[in-house]
Amino acid sequence: MEATEEPLHYLSLLPQEIWRQILSEVYPPILRVVCESLDADLDYPRMVFNLQSQRAKLRLICKRLEPIAVEVLFKEIAIDPSTWCLQSLFDTIRCITGFGGSPFVYTASAFIQLDCRGNASKIGKVDVDYLQQLHKYCPKIRLMVLNVVFDHTFQMHFDWIKGVETLMIRTHHIESGNLHRISSQVHGLRRLILDTLTFNLVKPVTVADLTCLDLRCSLVKGFGFLSVSKIHQINTIFDPVNLVEHLALFEANGPHLEHLALRSGILSRGLTNVGPLVKGMANVLRLCPRLKVLEVEGQFISSEHPQPALLSIHTLVLCFHNPKRDIIPALCYWGFGSKSEMPTTVTTLVIKMRIGRLSEHGVRNLALSAVDAHFTRLGITFTMKPVRYEQFMGIHISI
Repeated sequence: MEATEEPLHYLSLLPQEIWRQILSEVYPPILRVVCESLDADLDYPRMVFNLQSQRAKLRLICKRLEPIAVEVLFKEIAIDPSTWCLQSLFDTIRCITGFGGSPFVYTASAFIQLDCRGNASKIGKVDVDYLQQLHKYCPKIRLMVLNVVFDHTFQMHFDWIKGVETLMIRTHHIESGNLHRISSQVHGLRRLILDTLTFNLVKPVTVADLTCLDLRCSLVKGFGFLSVSKIHQINTIFDPVNLVEHLALFEANGPHLEHLALRSGILSRGLTNVGPLVKGMANVLRLCPRLKVLEVEGQFISSEHPQPALLSIHTLVLCFHNPKRDIIPALCYWGFGSKSEMPTTVTTLVIKMRIGRLSEHGVRNLALSAVDAHFTRLGITFTMKPVRYEQFMGIHISI
């Protein structure tokens, strides 16, 4: 009797890593988007927990792919850290660990909603006592987003955060004490994202180990008190009311900076006169002599102020909300209006376009055609390819 070969299952045609990548693209992300977001979204916590519910339903999949699905789904989690919820979560982890391993060992990103209003000291003490156990049960968390609501009298402590390399804090107010406790209690932090309405420092604060700082602050005071000695990258909202504060920030931290992103905020969008912003940007760039990458809004151009010198910059990133209107004027302003005026150090140009209500393909094709025609007319040798960011379509151009 001849042995028959077992038919090859279609799932075996692709390696597990490819299936892992496919499922990562299919499942809606919880946290990647917020760390690229330019705007605070008041409904974001609700959206996060809704996304987690959607992701949980997608676990229902064939048995051969379920282990990979569980791994992918548990990479990002959202936690309501009330005493009951945390106790229930940890009890569940202990139970499933006894049956062959906890999926929370895959967790690399966590969103935590902290509401510390009312009897803040009591709520804070109980929550932190339970949060101290989070690292024990989820030891691989590297990205954490804290959505914090608290009274001004409440002093948030961060010593329960362990192993985290990127920390985002979304709240209504950041002051000296918050930053000092983050610096002294969160060890090994490399990137700090502060998404807040007001930022107010009244005394010097040093955050020693940071290499990247994101400041999404509408109203700021005391930027000059902030010292980040190892910083390589700063991303900040650049609004007219904060120009003096930004000069103080970069006087203190500009000399070692290599990557700078100046983003438009609520107060700078729709301005009819961006001259003061362009002048302020030029002053900031003079304080950053080692800058290699500059990311700015396409609207930051002014006929009253010449293009800032790009002495050491090799990569220029231009961001657009209205690419159809703004791309060509911005290219001309930054020296790509004629072959003889091109910045000599820039070898890479990246164009980012917020998708908005336009289709992705429509935005991409519009920009590709405009840029291709512009550079071809100037006789500039270049190669370009479309790229995709979280909330942007983009074009990567090598010159």
